[in-house]
Amino acid sequence: MRPYPKRGRSSKGFQVFGKNLKLTILTMDRIAFDGDVVSVVAPGSNGLFGVLAGHAPLVGSLEKGTVKIRYMDNREEFIAIGSGFIEVSKEGAVVILTDRAEKTPRHNSPHSVTSSSN
Repeated sequence: MRPYPKRGRSSKGFQVFGKNLKLTILTMDRIAFDGDVVSVVAPGSNGLFGVLAGHAPLVGSLEKGTVKIRYMDNREEFIAIGSGFIEVSKEGAVVILTDRAEKTPRHNSPHSVTSSSN
């Protein structure tokens, strides 16, 4: 049995087959996001990093920037965050704690996620 989920390429891009991540983004006064996603790219203290299903558990610090969320149907959503922390559990839960979180149409900070528009 494989320790990690099967991964492959489809005509729509990189996919993880059989498992999603449960992403929750929390501020002090509200739940800014709570849902199932395929991938998360976040602005870590040492640069951008991505999380897919099967990622090793970790706790890390985040810088002000933009979180890129990708859904199973390849839609993308961007959420501008302040500094904070991220936790990835072995069960596939990703929790981001931040002082602010706002949906944004595109990335717009120095630690932004770039996306090709072709």
